[in-house]
Amino acid sequence: CGTMCVAPAYRGQGVSNKLFELHMDLASNNQCKQLFLEVIKSNDRAVKFYEKYDYRPVYTLKYYSIMKSSLLSDAGTLNYTLKEIPFDTVDSFRRSLYDCHINWQSDTPSYAGSANEVFLCAYDGNKKAALIAMSPQGKINLIWVGHEYRNQGLGRSMLQKAAQMQNIEKVGICLPSNASIEGFLRKLGFEKQSIEQYEMYLPLQKC
Repeated sequence: CGTMCVAPAYRGQGVSNKLFELHMDLASNNQCKQLFLEVIKSNDRAVKFYEKYDYRPVYTLKYYSIMKSSLLSDAGTLNYTLKEIPFDTVDSFRRSLYDCHINWQSDTPSYAGSANEVFLCAYDGNKKAALIAMSPQGKINLIWVGHEYRNQGLGRSMLQKAAQMQNIEKVGICLPSNASIEGFLRKLGFEKQSIEQYEMYLPLQKC
């Protein structure tokens, strides 16, 4: 459920209940196994409404941003070959990250048809060392640095290079709770925004 809105004049009349019943029927008829949605954490009324349908918070989405000028140089890529790569390469790599949860707004299907994303990969010979996908608005959809290549400034450099290619001044990211990535962001000086969202889930079928 991406969005649900009821005009103020029609609230309290069961409209939202009917919409949700139709939504759940549609999912069931299409053999969906799970429903999910995002809701602002402080929106207690909406959270309680979804909980009434047995949705439960699983992830907390957080937002961070930084000015490109704060990322300094791209010197960390000097020891690697930096190449633009096609979407299919990014999508294939994303599918190999089995234990990595990415919220749907930042996952590959959400930008599969975009012609303006920047996809970059840093190679150590033929081996992928780092990868980034960034939207024209400066949204980081995917950033990854191989374990043996971390703490060399490579992640910072990839961010700087992608931001330069998109010709934007501000870089942002939305991500579920992730200690390693959040630590990386704080280390670079990203500022956490005040808004947070729950990702709430409802299983429809037993596994």
